[in-house]
Amino acid sequence: MPWMGTVGSFLSIPLCVGVVRLGVYTGHPLGVLVIASALTLLLGVWSIPVAEKLLGPRTDPFKRVRSHDHNQIAIDETLGMLVGTIALILTAHTSWIHYGLLFIVFRFFDVIKVWPASYFDNTQSPWAVMLDDVCAGIYAAAVLYSLFIFI
Repeated sequence: MPWMGTVGSFLSIPLCVGVVRLGVYTGHPLGVLVIASALTLLLGVWSIPVAEKLLGPRTDPFKRVRSHDHNQIAIDETLGMLVGTIALILTAHTSWIHYGLLFIVFRFFDVIKVWPASYFDNTQSPWAVMLDDVCAGIYAAAVLYSLFIFI
């Protein structure tokens, strides 16, 4: 199921919207984003080994047997989308179109795995599973921030 990362990223949009709205409501959008991201990171690092054990080895779309970073585990995409949300907060671009752009740009970087994401993608640990999507989120945030500021 190679499309599960796309589904996980798309289903993360309402969480990103909720985090931004809660942050605006409390007057601390970056603080709420940092807390939500940290909790997601910790939940992912804890739950990934449990999920991998329950899922067991799986054959990926390229016919490789994988025992880690299963396609069915998508909490890492949620963290990447949250990280990318910083660009929307810093530029006050928080319409549904902007979240859609975040989704597209994040998925692009999540798929192509620009270094250091490629390094983390080839490392077998729950931290690496989460960090390759953090990298994609950072790249997406940088592109969107530049786009919103300079265009």
